[in-house]
Amino acid sequence: MNPASRLLPALLVVLPLGHCASFAGIPLPRSSPESQGITSEGVRAFIEAANTKVDTMHSFMLLRHGQVVAEGWWKPEAADKPHILHSLSKSFTSTAVGLAVADRKLSIDDPVLKFFPEEAPPQPSEMLKAMRVRDLLTMTTGHQTEAKFTPETPWVKSFLAQPVPFKPGTHFLYNTAGTHMLSAIVTKVTGETVLDYLKPRLFEPLGIENPEWGSSPQGNSYGGWGLKIRTEDIAKFGQLYLQKGRWNDKQLIPAAWVEQVRRASERAGDRSWPMPVFDDYRELLKSEIADFTNTGGRAGGAISAAVFLKEFAGDLPWVHMDIAGTAWAEETRPYQPKGATGVGVRTLAELALDADSWVNVR
Repeated sequence: MNPASRLLPALLVVLPLGHCASFAGIPLPRSSPESQGITSEGVRAFIEAANTKVDTMHSFMLLRHGQVVAEGWWKPEAADKPHILHSLSKSFTSTAVGLAVADRKLSIDDPVLKFFPEEAPPQPSEMLKAMRVRDLLTMTTGHQTEAKFTPETPWVKSFLAQPVPFKPGTHFLYNTAGTHMLSAIVTKVTGETVLDYLKPRLFEPLGIENPEWGSSPQGNSYGGWGLKIRTEDIAKFGQLYLQKGRWNDKQLIPAAWVEQVRRASERAGDRSWPMPVFDDYRELLKSEIADFTNTGGRAGGAISAAVFLKEFAGDLPWVHMDIAGTAWAEETRPYQPKGATGVGVRTLAELALDADSWVNVR
C-alpha cells in the first residue's frame, strides 16, 4: 500500500489514491504522488507533523499538474461535507467582480459612491468620493479601522459612514467589510446575489453542487466570509485559476482577469489582488506569521492564500487545508464558531515553508 494511503488511521480519513472522493459533479483526476514528481514520504511527513502540532485540522488535499495526489479528512469532517471557507470566500467574490466587469456591468475604476448614492453620508468626504472598486479589491480603501456591521444599521450605510483618513489606493488594511461591499455592488449591477450570479457562471460548470452562502439583512451575500462548499470544490477553483480561467474547453473566467490577478502587486498603479502580493511565497508566509503574532490570531485565509500563490507563481504543489479557528475569533462575528482562535495558522505556515522537499520540479 502506498504510504500516503494509510496515514493516521485513527484520526484521519484518507482515501486510497485513485479512489474517487468527489461527491459533486465530475471529479478531479487522481494520481500517485510519485507519478507527478512528489514523494509520498514527504507528504506523509507533512501530514504527521501537522497532525501532531495542530489540533484543528479539518481536511487536506494536494494537487500536482491538475491531479489529486493526496487527500484526507479529520473526523468528523468528510469528503462530501461542505465546509465554511471563512476568508477564502473573498476569492469567489472578487471572481464575481471580474465576471461582472467582463459583462460590462461595471469597471474597477468606478467610484464606490456611484452605486449607493442613497446610502452615502449627507456630506461625503473627498477621500470617500475618491474610493474606487479597485480599492475594495486591493483592501486599500483608506480606512484606519474596519467598519463594523450590526443588525440595526444597513451594512452598506455603515461602511460608507466609516471615516476614510487616508487617500484610497495608498494605505492597506485587511478589510472584510470592503469585500462585502463588492458583493453589494455585484448585486446592485446584476440584480442577483453573488451566490446566484456565480451559480451558472462558475459553480455549475465546475460541478460544485449546492453551495451555501448567507446574506446580510439587506439581502447581499456576505462576500467576505461564509461560503460553504466541499474541499474538492475549492481545489477545482484553484485549478481553474491555474488553467487561466479555462475549464473543459470553456473560458469561465476571462483570461485577461486571471492575468491581472497574477500580475497584481503593491506597486502604485498596479493593484488588482485583494491582499499584498509577494514575489516569493516564502515572504508571504513569513508576513502572515508576523501578522498572526502581531494581531493575536487574525490571520484568516493565510494558509490557503499562501499555498495557492505558491503554485500560481510557479510549478509547485497546490494545497488546500481547512483549518478550524483561523479567522476572526471575535464573539461579535456570529459566523465564527465560539471559542475559535488563531491557533494553527502559524504552525502550518512554518511547515509549508519546508514543503519544497516534497517536489522534484520537472
